[in-house]
Amino acid sequence: MRAPTQVRVALAGLGAIGLPVAEVLLANGIPGLSLAALHELADVVVEVLPPDQFMAVAEPTLGAGKTLVALSVTQLLAQPQLQDLARDRGGRLIVPTGALCGLDALRAVAEGGNVRSLAYT
Repeated sequence: MRAPTQVRVALAGLGAIGLPVAEVLLANGIPGLSLAALHELADVVVEVLPPDQFMAVAEPTLGAGKTLVALSVTQLLAQPQLQDLARDRGGRLIVPTGALCGLDALRAVAEGGNVRSLAYT
């Protein structure tokens, strides 16, 4: 049994190394390998996936009442029902400000004060 203060974090990402490895593993149908089961291994899932893989991680994670840190912001916009799923199942949906292009810079400008106007395009 794990200590109650311990948090298990999984990184769901397919970068330059992970993508070819994941493609081979998924193509060969290795038993037990499933993005949909990632939430079973972690309390928090950090999602950095290609758009076509987003829902395979997001839905089961939030449906299990876990925390999803989603960097695929455009996918969240296309799947508004995920907010309801998180709320209904006790999950948490976190969107880091760095995932929203330029939001950190806008916050820094706003905190600096004396801003009369700002255009964000």
